Amino acid sequence: MKRIPALIAAVILAVCCGKDDAGYPSQVANINKYIDSQLESNPEYTVERDGDIARLTVVQGEGTPVKADGLVKIFYAGYVFSGGVSSSNLFATNQQDIAKSAVWVLTGVDYESGTVLDLSDKSLVEGLRKGLKGVKPGEECYILFPARYGNGNKIAGTIPAGSPLIYRIWVIDIENE
Repeated sequence: MKRIPALIAAVILAVCCGKDDAGYPSQVANINKYIDSQLESNPEYTVERDGDIARLTVVQGEGTPVKADGLVKIFYAGYVFSGGVSSSNLFATNQQDIAKSAVWVLTGVDYESGTVLDLSDKSLVEGLRKGLKGVKPGEECYILFPARYGNGNKIAGTIPAGSPLIYRIWVIDIENE
């Protein structure tokens, strides 16, 4: 008789806790498939991982890498990941050419000089924060991660709940404290 309440509690806990990971394994599989295809057709690309957060480097940078508590100045384009990047999935950018191709008008000063991110700032999306750790000045890369390291199951602006993300990053400069 005591087993039934425990079993019910276990089922409720599994259902409640599993919601945040809905689609998570398939998101990771799709990200890995994309990375593998890029590495296969571009042998000069490299990949670094922090768990399920991946950085696909397409142009190597030079110099000292940014530390986990450093500052990084970047141009960026953020996309909802659906097998690649497309202007139809763009949700944010400070890169003039990408904005123009998506018929966006950029305002603000960061599109001319870049955006500075503090990697110790815990309000920065975890996937981006961890994915940027180790970048070098001059590097161009893609940072990919499942929804769990982005906005989870919350809507954020034009980003649907439960969306995996991919950021295209151009590193201008870094500063370690």
